[in-house]
Amino acid sequence: MGKEKEAIIQALKRFKRLSHVDKMIFFGSRTTETYKPDSDIDLIIVSKRYGILIIL
Repeated sequence: MGKEKEAIIQALKRFKRLSHVDKMIFFGSRTTETYKPDSDIDLIIVSKRYGILIIL
């Protein structure tokens, strides 16, 4: 796993711990080796408190 991908995963884990998040789904090109420098982060956040948020 690349350093940048690992840093993103660690940041998401910290966010999940510190917020009212039940589940996070990280998907798209950033989860593979096919991403480009300008690729965004595709993320679904599931929370009983906030509902479902989709960040593309």
